[in-house]
Amino acid sequence: MIVAIKRAKRFSPNSEDKDARILNSLCDLLRQSGFDIRIVDEDDFCLQKDAEAYISMARSDKALVELDASKVPVINTVRSVFEYCQNREFQTVHLAACGFNVPEPKGKDGYWVKKAYGYSECEDDVVFAPDEEACKAAKAAMSERGVRPYVCAHVKGDLVKFYGVSDTPFFRFYYPDDDGEMKFSNNGHNGVPKHTPFDEYDFMYEANAVAKSLDLDFYGGDCIIRDDGERVYIDVNDWPSYSRCYKEAAEYMAIKVIKAVHKGNLDQLRERIQSGYYEAVIFDYGGTLDSDGMHWGKRIWHAYQKNGVPVDEPLFRDAYVHAERTLAKNPIIQGNDDFTETLRKKLTIELEYILERIEGFDPDEWLDDILDTLIEATEESTNLSKEVMNEVFGDYVKKGKTILVSNFYGNVNAVLSQFGLDDSFSQVIESAVVGVRKPDPEIWRMGLRAIGVSDPSKALVIGDSYDKDIIPAHEIGCDTLWFMGEGWTPVIPDGAKANWVMTSWFDVYKP
Repeated sequence: MIVAIKRAKRFSPNSEDKDARILNSLCDLLRQSGFDIRIVDEDDFCLQKDAEAYISMARSDKALVELDASKVPVINTVRSVFEYCQNREFQTVHLAACGFNVPEPKGKDGYWVKKAYGYSECEDDVVFAPDEEACKAAKAAMSERGVRPYVCAHVKGDLVKFYGVSDTPFFRFYYPDDDGEMKFSNNGHNGVPKHTPFDEYDFMYEANAVAKSLDLDFYGGDCIIRDDGERVYIDVNDWPSYSRCYKEAAEYMAIKVIKAVHKGNLDQLRERIQSGYYEAVIFDYGGTLDSDGMHWGKRIWHAYQKNGVPVDEPLFRDAYVHAERTLAKNPIIQGNDDFTETLRKKLTIELEYILERIEGFDPDEWLDDILDTLIEATEESTNLSKEVMNEVFGDYVKKGKTILVSNFYGNVNAVLSQFGLDDSFSQVIESAVVGVRKPDPEIWRMGLRAIGVSDPSKALVIGDSYDKDIIPAHEIGCDTLWFMGEGWTPVIPDGAKANWVMTSWFDVYKP
């Protein structure tokens, strides 16, 4: 059972419904995945004997002290809330010490006087002071209420709100001053945003590093993009409302929770790999080695989003499925087609499908940009995979104990060659060549026979698809490592048939 702790109303000023919505969305996904979920209010919370994990929105000292005695995983951690998010001053000092930009104590553009410890429960807990005299008055007023004030300089620039789930690809941001969607009225002091250009991907990586330094799994915050493009982190919070992206966020949050409750021990896996325990390591390709565990449908959809393709996700999904079926039924992909040519053909079919359904849609306007985005992302993923193959599985590669088992079009060797992975496998079992497709367990048996392994328990299978990789490999007795990333559907299996679960190569690779 997973216990979900609901945030008390006093800690959700003007956001009570939104906070409840993201918690309920996460719990619904976990229920669909087979988990028993119990939701409790933080003011009534006490440890549960049968809990496998706690997912906690709690902010009260009482609930946090109780959670601190837990022997099972807690997301977000008690430390992240107690030490970093409740104490604004300490958070600022900590982030500065980690090398992140934070507001200075003094400045020429006004001051913010904030509640130093705890969370903002009303508008008077966050006050803008245009000058030092007003700052002194605001500090005095806050002190009179029995609240210790914290002061920092106002930072000019574009105010950006961001949301993320650590160690996943999920990251979103928006400009609240574009449409006035703000928790408190005093948030509007930065004015109409200029939309100063900055590196969005760098922002994602840096914000995730910020969250990691604060020990946060679910995080959000406020950031100022200055006129020079530099980012200044104003506040980072535990478990925000994810107000504009709660459905997407919930899926990634569910992945984090499932990984946390999974019984597998990755330390044991690393020990087995390093000791040469396995007689073979069998890899899936698509989604595992080329997209960081992300379903390729989702990876292409994100490329559509990044490039602003004017299509909604339901139509894209129909186009994606149409292209997959078209390629499966027709000899469009040739044996010497590399990744770029394969993807170009697939995207062309998708975009022509969309053309038939959206008047004025021009595939030529989007094809090259989408392709370039996907090639760049795939190069980054496969470069990491190559590093993992060398550093983690290098001895297995040298001894001819690594094998690839993939549902592909008959050209997987050409694709491997493009990315420099062609020397990583002693055998390649490809569905279009052998006439057997996953999830048929026989294709995994072919892999074992090809490498001469008679005891399936001495083979480790690594794949991103729970249904096509993990379940059939488990069925024939192999050890399984599920690379759990963003799936095609929001229903996420509980992972019970995986010996181990990872959400990143860095779970097993420590560079």
